[in-house]
Amino acid sequence: MSANEPTQYDAILGGKNPPPINAALLGGIAGIKHRLASPLAETRLAALSEALNYGEAGLEAVITVFDDADERVRATAAAIFGQESQIILLKKGAAIWNKWRVQNLLLLGGFVDLSWANLSGANLSRANLRESNLAGANFEGSNLQTAKIFQSNLEVTNLRNADFSGANLSRSNLSGADLQGANLSQANLRSVNFREANLSQSILKKAKLGRADLSGANLSGADLSGADLSLAELGQI
Repeated sequence: MSANEPTQYDAILGGKNPPPINAALLGGIAGIKHRLASPLAETRLAALSEALNYGEAGLEAVITVFDDADERVRATAAAIFGQESQIILLKKGAAIWNKWRVQNLLLLGGFVDLSWANLSGANLSRANLRESNLAGANFEGSNLQTAKIFQSNLEVTNLRNADFSGANLSRSNLSGADLQGANLSQANLRSVNFREANLSQSILKKAKLGRADLSGANLSGADLSGADLSLAELGQI
């Protein structure tokens, strides 16, 4: 069924039966969009509660109210996104994701669980992934330049050939993570747990590794030129 076709949640214009409570006045996703543009906050809130009935098209409509003037609307829009829809949102890029994350942090406590998500090859440059559970996720070949990923859990995460140049991963847990060939140049890696991580062939030029725990890590072939290793516990180089 097309996203523009009416479903059981819609009232059809010209129909003989009265519309059900909270039904859209127009068919399909067009009705949701129409109500989200209403000057009445209560109407926009009611439309949000039905948006997920329209899959990704509904999520696209919800994104349009991330900047809504009413705090209740913004909070409701942020709360709609569960793990699967958060992955869809993140793949749309940092600009949209970060708008959602502002509400997530300010109004909903900020926790994000993207564990075991497949985000390989995604462009996540400048994304705000701070204080997130990313354990076991697949970021192979992804662009995470200047991303904020501090105080996050990346245990046993696949980060092969990912670009973290200039990113902030301070105080994160990367134990057992696979960072082979990853670019971590100029990244903030202070107090990161790299125990048993695979950093072979990785680029750590001018990275800030102060107090990082690299015990048991594989650093064979890693480029550590210019890196700050003050008080770091090193593994095998």
